[in-house]
Amino acid sequence: MSLKHGKYVYVEVGKSRYAVLRVLKSREENSADRYLVTGKVVAKKSRNAKILKVEDIPLEVRDKLQIKQA
Repeated sequence: MSLKHGKYVYVEVGKSRYAVLRVLKSREENSADRYLVTGKVVAKKSRNAKILKVEDIPLEVRDKLQIKQA
């Protein structure tokens, strides 16, 4: 998945596994509405991708990630 102007971030969910999240810039920084789970889990990250840890995203988004992975 190509990155375009920071619209997507990768969240490290395991060893060499990354979930792709869509970022809405018009929302507050710590809001759960800021992140949309795309459902894609990739093994390779883009060179220019912003990588977040699971602890850095809001709790509601973490719960959605767990549902998508199960």
